[in-house]
Amino acid sequence: MLIIGISGQTGAGKSTAAKILSSLGYGENLEVDSLGHDLLREPDTIKALTKAFGEDILTECQIDRKKLGAKAFVSAEATEKLNSIMHPNMVKMVERIITEEQKNGTKSIIINAALLYKMKLGELVAGQKQQPENAFFPRTRNQQINLS
Repeated sequence: MLIIGISGQTGAGKSTAAKILSSLGYGENLEVDSLGHDLLREPDTIKALTKAFGEDILTECQIDRKKLGAKAFVSAEATEKLNSIMHPNMVKMVERIITEEQKNGTKSIIINAALLYKMKLGELVAGQKQQPENAFFPRTRNQQINLS
């Protein structure tokens, strides 16, 4: 199975690139951020996050992402605490989906993750090639893309 990885900072165009590749037949777009959002509804995740960040991150017994973000992104240590809870389970979800897709005969899949390499999902990607962290690729709004 061909596994394509797309990584980059917020606003870099990861989702747009993944959608284009998917529309060209290069596989299903697996949005890792969406998996993380799904994971926030799991009882074990809710328990771990409330233990780490307090009960006040809940609204109606569910994780309130704004409240969690206000606590999880105040310091590098808090962000690392969040990542240590979320990332292992997100990686397991990605691996499970890839395994299921392989069993179904899927030829390729696109992993779209801002933290592809930090989460070690890059190890799953064929022909890994990581751009330098200081590489910047400008993007213009409403740019027309001609794929023919």
